[in-house]
Amino acid sequence: MSNIVLIGMMGSGKSTLSHLLSKKTGYSIIDCDSEIEKSEGMSISEIFSAHGESYFRALEKSFLEDLSCDSTIISTGGGMILQEDNVIALMGLGHVIYLSGTLDTLVSRLLSGTENRPLLDETSLRSQVSDLLSTREILYQTSCDDVVEIDGKSPEEIVSEIYGILSEIDYNFSG
Repeated sequence: MSNIVLIGMMGSGKSTLSHLLSKKTGYSIIDCDSEIEKSEGMSISEIFSAHGESYFRALEKSFLEDLSCDSTIISTGGGMILQEDNVIALMGLGHVIYLSGTLDTLVSRLLSGTENRPLLDETSLRSQVSDLLSTREILYQTSCDDVVEIDGKSPEEIVSEIYGILSEIDYNFSG
């Protein structure tokens, strides 16, 4: 399948970049978190609050198991790679790109609001992001086909880099 899968921490720009990448490639977009919110009729924060993280992770797994698409940009939630079954499913869906950023970059991007990020609390944001990043970094690294560094780059520069990577491996775009 010729999908593009974006993985990375909260604040790495998966949602923003998927929209810019869609304009450049002509691919449609599936935002996993948004789709889960629609199907559950509540926000991710509300799901975590009402049912807990394990329930949400089960929803992610189920969503991926049912996902069938082509020529689509799949924007994942930050914790999607926590389950090995999810990683296998993502790699089977398309080319997986890890949007990698330093702690400083991620924290500065997240400072604009933590209200819909259930694992974050604004008062201890830096330490929480640091803990999540230290736990997840190796999982992101081993769950991707390519790593794109986001530090010090505009969204347009990042999209151009992703587009270049995919063009080199003969992705065909209509945009």
